[in-house]
Amino acid sequence: MKHINPGEQFRIPMDAVEDDVEKSGNKRLRTIWEKIQQEQDVDAMEYMSLAYIYGNSGLPASLEKGIGFLHLAAQGGCTTAQHYMADCYAYGIGVTQNRYYRLSTQDSDDELRETARRQLKKLQTY
Repeated sequence: MKHINPGEQFRIPMDAVEDDVEKSGNKRLRTIWEKIQQEQDVDAMEYMSLAYIYGNSGLPASLEKGIGFLHLAAQGGCTTAQHYMADCYAYGIGVTQNRYYRLSTQDSDDELRETARRQLKKLQTY
């Protein structure tokens, strides 16, 4: 089975994702999946991650696949995904790192940047 390996913690079984997308019957999801495969589009990865985490858009809920796509989007430079991934790390989903909070403090969105700074400061006091 072919996998994307976004890190040691997360593996995404591509064949299973392809099956999930097909079973969903969702044309928009099919387009998003194609953007991931063809363009490595980080916004599409973020969408796919949330669809899996919450079981939306016709996908089954899968924290493993959702976090895998979220991690890929964060590694690709999506600052919103970096912030979400930092939250996952801060609350025990994944390894305990604060790297993504540091990256999301560089975002152009003032509110997101300030939230990331507060969270990073909080983590540094532990």
